[in-house]
Amino acid sequence: MRDNVRMLETELKLDLDEVTERRLLRDRRLAVMSRGRPARRMLRSIYYDTVSRDLARAGMALRLRKEGRLWTQTIKLAQEMRGGLSRAEEHNCPAPGGRLVLDSIADAEVAETLRATLDGRALSPVFETRIRRITRIVDLPGAVVEMAFDRGEILAGERVEPLSELELELVEGRVSGLYQLLRQILPPGAVRFSPCSKAARGMRLADGLPEPAPAEAPRRAAPVALTASQTAEEAARDILREAVAQISGNLAWLGTAEGKMDPEGLKQLRVGLRRLRTSLKVFRDEIGGAAATALAEEARWLAGEVGRVRDLDVVLAEIVEPEMARGEEPGFRRLFNALQRSRQKARAALTETLAAPRVDGFVLDLTGFIEARGWLDGDDLAQTRRLAAPVCAVARRALDKRWRRTRKLARDMDSMDIEARHELRKDLKKLRYAIEYLRELYPEDSLKPFLKQLKRLQAVFGDLNDAAMAEAMFLGPDAVATSDPLAQRAVGRLIGSRIARSEAVWGEAQVRWQELGKTATFWRETRKTEGSGA
Repeated sequence: MRDNVRMLETELKLDLDEVTERRLLRDRRLAVMSRGRPARRMLRSIYYDTVSRDLARAGMALRLRKEGRLWTQTIKLAQEMRGGLSRAEEHNCPAPGGRLVLDSIADAEVAETLRATLDGRALSPVFETRIRRITRIVDLPGAVVEMAFDRGEILAGERVEPLSELELELVEGRVSGLYQLLRQILPPGAVRFSPCSKAARGMRLADGLPEPAPAEAPRRAAPVALTASQTAEEAARDILREAVAQISGNLAWLGTAEGKMDPEGLKQLRVGLRRLRTSLKVFRDEIGGAAATALAEEARWLAGEVGRVRDLDVVLAEIVEPEMARGEEPGFRRLFNALQRSRQKARAALTETLAAPRVDGFVLDLTGFIEARGWLDGDDLAQTRRLAAPVCAVARRALDKRWRRTRKLARDMDSMDIEARHELRKDLKKLRYAIEYLRELYPEDSLKPFLKQLKRLQAVFGDLNDAAMAEAMFLGPDAVATSDPLAQRAVGRLIGSRIARSEAVWGEAQVRWQELGKTATFWRETRKTEGSGA
């Protein structure tokens, strides 16, 4: 910590359980990578704000920290935390006697920012932290990282909350070094990015608000607040951040006792992985390359692993169980039981997959790709221009390209077989994902008609997908109950009825497609302008 110096602090924060902490502190690999022995110290920090929390609302934090006999005053400004990665401007100065020394701030701009934010309102202690910190300095190719194991508590009046974190602070070098280090040392299942900073956690505790839970329910896709003034790179970054939030949120939920193998959690995880792949395609010209391709392939692999269980969930709950409830064919009960046994095995295999290092590595690589700008290519001299292009131009080009591909696939709808219909269904879904990611760029009244027609068409394709899924599951190489005549009779009835139903609705699909084709392609007609309120 340097006094009277304004600097940019970059830290990656993870929640850390005691077992993992002990394991890491004894890790021989980490000892070899570190300079000397770990340093141990006790830290007491007191955080200040106004009654109306003016500093917190302005993205600032003010604290006094005691280390040994010395007190230091720290001001943090422009704090940002995404996926555990915290960036902030930091200003430190000595604070003799443990008293605020606002008049001693050497940086005139920092002093003025603080004065304007306070506007004469009084400061008072809000909460404090008491921490035992163990640090190591780790040398990596291209980076030096201070690794801090923090264990202690946050105190706000009568409220007390335990604190256990791992902080990786970038001392010098590239941000990618933080993710590189975690990739090398973290045991499987230990990637749990902190949802907020110590300052934010303390403020929530003081105000009686619950800490954001990392996994309290399946994580659905959320809108991405794009603006017409953004560059292509800024928009791609924000879209990818939403994708990783949905993916990591559902991985965390599925890792809890309550959420283990939850069908909705599996569904939302697969949706997140598909949306990620779509977003990488939308911005392929801007952020494409070997790293993006590798991430897309890992997402495809994980979606396939999740899909085996998810498809069994759907077939059991939405196809076989309703038939069994009718009681018209006794073989459906036996087919249902065979599918349950198959699902039990698939769930056990998926549980092992999700707990394996490959999944944690994928999340770390994806997060590092986003936050460390892993798409930058020093040999591509034209990339800067593409990254700085207006997002609306990129959005129009991407939607045009996706729409042309969809129209090409739908050209021969009259003679499509099951496989071709399935490909068209998947392409329609990719078109919808792209539109939903980019929708904030367009006025809702121009976008809504096209999206409404697209959703209607996709609803029809749902029946077609059920038929294709049932046929693949019951007639494929891993088909269940093949030696059970009663179950196979039920399979025959089920597939026959599904194929008949899909053929009956195919005419409706063709009509819906014609209606979609007549609907204005909103991305060619209009776009939202800054300050329009549209």
